[in-house]
Amino acid sequence: MTEAADPTPQGRMNALYHRLITGIRTNAERDLRLAHAAGNAADQARAQARLDTVEAALGIHGGAHLQTHGTRP
Repeated sequence: MTEAADPTPQGRMNALYHRLITGIRTNAERDLRLAHAAGNAADQARAQARLDTVEAALGIHGGAHLQTHGTRP
């Protein structure tokens, strides 16, 4: 487990962040696929917006981490 490999608070925080965001991204991708399969345009738009928001949040976090720590999380 990452927490055992990196016992620092920053390492634990990054591991938790990755665990949470992976689940959120997976769910958003699944919702988009389901909406597309159902052919519901409104649900597709909502699911795409959710996925875009998750991707934007990841980009912001990655950029902030790069500026602060010199590496991407």
